[in-house]
Order: sequence, then C-alpha cells, then structure tokens
Amino acid sequence: MEATARATGPRPLAAASLSDLGPVRGVVLAHELLDAQPARRLRWDGTAWVELGFRLGERGLAPAEAPQIAPVPPPPLPVLGPDEAGRILEVAPAAEGLIREVADHLEQGWLVIVDFGAEESELLARHPHGTLAGVRGHRSLPEPTAAPGEADLSTFVNFSRIRRAASAAGLTEVAFCSQAEALGAWGFSGELDRALGESRSPEEEVRVRLAAKNLLFGFTRFRVLELAAGVPARTPGRASAPWPAAPP
Repeated sequence: MEATARATGPRPLAAASLSDLGPVRGVVLAHELLDAQPARRLRWDGTAWVELGFRLGERGLAPAEAPQIAPVPPPPLPVLGPDEAGRILEVAPAAEGLIREVADHLEQGWLVIVDFGAEESELLARHPHGTLAGVRGHRSLPEPTAAPGEADLSTFVNFSRIRRAASAAGLTEVAFCSQAEALGAWGFSGELDRALGESRSPEEEVRVRLAAKNLLFGFTRFRVLELAAGVPARTPGRASAPWPAAPP
C-alpha cells in the first residue's frame, strides 16, 4: 500500500486502512481497487434519475426500481435529454471516499490509480446499459447476480467523479492516460530491453515480447490516474521525478 525509499530500496507495507499507518510519505498504489467498491446504479427516465437495485424473491434476485432516489453526494449528476431515456450510470461514493481518505493521510508522495474505466460522458455514450459485471472462476457471468456471494461484482470506474473528488481533496493531478502511455513514461522500454538482454533462449525472448505486447495493447480499457501531494507535480517514473532510485 505504501513504498518508502530507504538505503535498501523501496519497502512495501500493507495495512487494512491508511489511518492505521498515520501520515504517509511515499507512494500509494491502487490497482483494480476502485472498480470493486460498492456502486449505485442510476437510470435516466427522460426527465430525472431513478435508482436501480435488486429485490430478493422466491426465484432469487430480480431487478427492481427504488420508489425514490436517495441523495447522491456532489458533484451533481449530469442532466440528459428526453431522447437519452434508459441510459444507466454507475457512481461509487465509497470509491470517492477512498480518495478523500488517502488525501487526508498522504503527507508527501503520490497516489497512483490503475483501473478500467472512463470519463463519465464516455461511459454514458459507450455503455448505455451500464457496466455492472459478474466474474466467477475468471469467467464472465451472463447475468451478474446469477451467483450472489459466489462471484466478484465490479463496475467501470467513473473517472470524472474520481478526478473531481481528488481535486476537491487537495490532490494535484499529474497525469491521466492509458496504461500504455503510463508505462512508456515510467521507462517501460528500458525494462523491456533489460529483460530481452537477459533472455536465455529465442523462445524466452518471444515470450518476453508477447508479454510486453499484452501489457501495452491488451488492456485498452485501463486508465492510469497519477495524483500528487506535497511534491512537485511531476509524473512518477519520469527521469525528472524525485523518486529515489532503487539499487541495481
């Protein structure tokens, strides 16, 4: 959860909550963390947002609509047109709360978020039926709630709201880009050259190249959001970044 520079290199720490660590100086990495936070599903009915949920019946869980929408923390929800009725938007107040928690405890360093998601406008345009998904045994379920308690549920990260929450909490945005762009900025080409140079056979070199290709082009839905607190607004991993280098 945190890496602090020492003479022997970065030291990883794990904790149930940042509050357990007190003031943090270093790097907080959230990799596929925000997509797993509880999300609220909202449907535009042509004039207003209504809340979607599930009701437990004799045949299991069934989609249900709440009689009225509970308050949604700011920022305000987007206002759509009558012709956009039926579009579903997911918001995750818990994920936004995590950003505020990190901001409260990150005294000096960076918060690096790697997750699948998009800006709110893109989510509404490209995923009109929402992004709720269920996965069990590394396989997607045709119905996300088909196996309650036995499958992982997730939604795409609404990065528009996450970025606003970060800004409101006092974090400085360093970069928001694709995973391939972030890896390039972090020196991926040098690491690839090193791995290729250490390959012990042509077959191993091919495996390294295929793995690199998958990292760069196999995660097109992943976005990287880099945020800073108490440090110059430089991108982590760039040559100009003030991260101390680990020993070779």
